[in-house]
Amino acid sequence: MTNFVDDVVYLQANQQDIELLEQYKKRFVRDGRMPPKALMKRLNPRAPTTVILEDDTSGQFRVFGNERVDKIIEFIEDRVLDTTNSYQFFHHRLTGPVVAKTPKRTFKLYLVKKTRPQTFAEKLFTLPMWARLLVPASISFVLCWLLARSLTKPLRSMQHATKQIGEGDLTSRVTGLDNRKDEIGELSKTFNTMAEKLSHNSAAQQRLLADVSHELRTPLTRLEIALSIVQQQNEHNKSNDYIERCKDEIARIDSMLNDILTLSKLENTVTELNKEALSTVNFIENHVDDASLLAQPKHIDVEIANNDVATINADYALLSSALSNVLSNAIKYSPDNSAIKVSSVVSGKALSITVSDQGPGVSEHLLAIMFEPFYRISEARERKTGGTGLGLAIAKQAVVAHKGKITAKNKPEAGLEVTIVLPLH
Repeated sequence: MTNFVDDVVYLQANQQDIELLEQYKKRFVRDGRMPPKALMKRLNPRAPTTVILEDDTSGQFRVFGNERVDKIIEFIEDRVLDTTNSYQFFHHRLTGPVVAKTPKRTFKLYLVKKTRPQTFAEKLFTLPMWARLLVPASISFVLCWLLARSLTKPLRSMQHATKQIGEGDLTSRVTGLDNRKDEIGELSKTFNTMAEKLSHNSAAQQRLLADVSHELRTPLTRLEIALSIVQQQNEHNKSNDYIERCKDEIARIDSMLNDILTLSKLENTVTELNKEALSTVNFIENHVDDASLLAQPKHIDVEIANNDVATINADYALLSSALSNVLSNAIKYSPDNSAIKVSSVVSGKALSITVSDQGPGVSEHLLAIMFEPFYRISEARERKTGGTGLGLAIAKQAVVAHKGKITAKNKPEAGLEVTIVLPLH
């Protein structure tokens, strides 16, 4: 850019040009009574030499020669040139001034020589300033755009693949970069290798869970049948209490296996959502009615505090599992004769469903991990609360599958407040 903008290169005075100017000066001083035009004709400047004559009194310029020197004259006018030097213009060299005094006037002589043929770059110098700036700027813009595109396009491809894997699609791969021999090509190959291993490990985990679940359920089923037969044969035996206890434990193990498989599917695979239009009013009312039945033994009132009208596209089974687990958790840890309030609020493009209870709450440092698998609010893990510690983890994964979020916080007075936020569109 600097080379394009700078029109002139300052040089040391060219000795040949100075010698020629001195010859012109001598003739000019000797025959100075002649008119300048007639005098210059007698001097007969040799081509491709052009002489510029500046009247030091009036400031007027006279040009003797065939070259166009408008820009050179502008250069002389804009500066005070007192010493003899040479200046390289596009394809001309200017040397001067040499002062020549006549009885009537004082003149400054400048010599202009064509130095070499005009190149493409020199032709650009003949353009207006805005054009000279526009040409290199346009070339730089095109080159920078091509460079940026060659870098950002593969990065965007990897970003998309990373996002897909983060959302659970372990089949996503970076494509179209196999032929690159640079660091980006190596990075894409490494990324695909990593994704392949993740997919393999996830599939192996799924097979392991399915096999373990199947292998555990078979003996559990046989054990349950055997206990039922023993219980029938010993109808009046006191051992029936222990048999009943064994059956309860079998039911708990079976429930835990179901929860583990459900959570594993939500966490490690791309959940296929069977979305349908759901009325939030009816959805919440139905779950509050179901929760009220579960809360009757503890005399807990489950009521709707607010229920905004909205329609969302959601998987009914998954979303129902999330809200049911949150309500069930609130009932388990709420004291007898208390109340649980459910409210739904539409704000902008989001729906917030809040379940608020009057239980003991959760320690502040545990709020961030209460949605992790096998975490239970009761640190002592009392048997009387039941459950497997997977309910809130399943609720979280179900909400995340709908691109929502679930949070919990302690209320100032008492109790825990769990909020599910879902996008409406």
